[in-house]
Amino acid sequence: MTTDESLPVLCASCGGPVAPGADWSLHCSYCGTEDRLPDDELRRVLELKRRITAAARSAAQLRGLNAVAATMFERGGALSVVVGAGLGVTLLAAVAVIAGAISSGGDAATMAGRGFLLWAYVSVPVGMVFAVSLSLLIGRHTYRARVRGELLARAPREEGAPMRCRVCGADLPDDDSPFVRCRYCSSQSLATEEVHDRRLERLDREQQAYRSRAGKTVAHVAHVGLQMDRTLLICVVLTYVITYASIGLSQLLL
Repeated sequence: MTTDESLPVLCASCGGPVAPGADWSLHCSYCGTEDRLPDDELRRVLELKRRITAAARSAAQLRGLNAVAATMFERGGALSVVVGAGLGVTLLAAVAVIAGAISSGGDAATMAGRGFLLWAYVSVPVGMVFAVSLSLLIGRHTYRARVRGELLARAPREEGAPMRCRVCGADLPDDDSPFVRCRYCSSQSLATEEVHDRRLERLDREQQAYRSRAGKTVAHVAHVGLQMDRTLLICVVLTYVITYASIGLSQLLL
């Protein structure tokens, strides 16, 4: 609900939208909190902005690399190109190493030794490309399984109405990008067709979500980054282990 200043009116306890009475009294239909906004217009606007800011702080926000990654995860074509190119480079490098070792001739031990030596030369850059590609795949899986649903915009109250901010409930502006920034709390909401397609279902679920949503989403967003960091670190360590192992084996066989 918005006031004549167009600011969303939020419950001071659970953050749910509240319709103010004529005397600016508030009754939250979600948690039952009774409240009242100041009669003075300036104080009322400041109080509403304070509540909006508090709601934004309590919800997970997409910033920096998290915002870039989430946008890439939503645009599957771009992610497929990056991951496909990375895995393709890895495969081509492996084929080139095998072909080079075989074409050099000699007995099996000599060809194997040359193959390990060739792989040692290319394993670090190839391993880095593979590590980034794999971490993106794992990050996308974790994002879609545990985070994406919490970032979806709130359903329109009526058919044909704009989707609403996932944090403060204000109407979102028209935007072609997957994530739309709220003009009031600056939170980014994922505005997709599925929000319209499942409008009634999402309106029902919204009534149960205000108290549990924020803390859970913060933890899950952190989990996505942690999963990607772990994958990247493991792949980098394995890359160097394989490199030194290849050098050692080539020295033994040549």
